[in-house]
Amino acid sequence: MRMAKAVWVPGLLAAAVSAGCITATNSGVVPAANGELFIAVRTPGDKGGWEESLRVARQEATQFCAKEGKQPKVTNQEAGPYEVDLTFRCEP
Repeated sequence: MRMAKAVWVPGLLAAAVSAGCITATNSGVVPAANGELFIAVRTPGDKGGWEESLRVARQEATQFCAKEGKQPKVTNQEAGPYEVDLTFRCEP
């Protein structure tokens, strides 16, 4: 049974991606250099592209910092047609 599940779940995920069911993918918030944090978000063009990626990245940064009672301060932002890389700090 374990082997069947290991094949079935990735197959279902691949089908969802190819069908366009997944809106955005992201790295989650991860530590970066000098006490900064980083998140990368990619959204297909037909689901909003870089603009949606930026919205999701800022929302996740805000939620992450809010856990500490702080606000995100963006220190670097890079965008392509579908993706946004956001570097930030949580500040009071």
